[in-house]
Amino acid sequence: IGTEELRKMGKVVNPNEYMNYKSTNLRSFQFNWKFLPDSQQESEDCIDIIGTFRAAAHAHKKSPFVLAVPDHLVISFHGVDGIPALPPVIITSVAVTYNPNAASFFSQNNNPVEIDLAVTCQEMMPIYRDDVEFKGY
Repeated sequence: IGTEELRKMGKVVNPNEYMNYKSTNLRSFQFNWKFLPDSQQESEDCIDIIGTFRAAAHAHKKSPFVLAVPDHLVISFHGVDGIPALPPVIITSVAVTYNPNAASFFSQNNNPVEIDLAVTCQEMMPIYRDDVEFKGY
């Protein structure tokens, strides 16, 4: 009864009144593609595209003691509305599945006829309210 009376008088302190804010977590974004090449040239192009993503996900060794950070990406969506813009991101993982549905290969170069590619990207730095309101992140 005493606690209830103190609350009515506005004298009870709420121990959960304050939250210790650290930061908003960095967001991750995953993009998935399915490659279905129709020719030897297209299958070689698919292999090159995957190699480019895999290379971009890793740091550059400038010397035995110096590393340069992985490439950053600027991702944009064209011809669509309602998708928020993305800030610069880095690739954190690249997953490739060759021939997920069958064990078929091109007879000319023995490359797979179907490839699934999943690329996960993460923000490089936290965004703030102004970034959301004025840049559309």
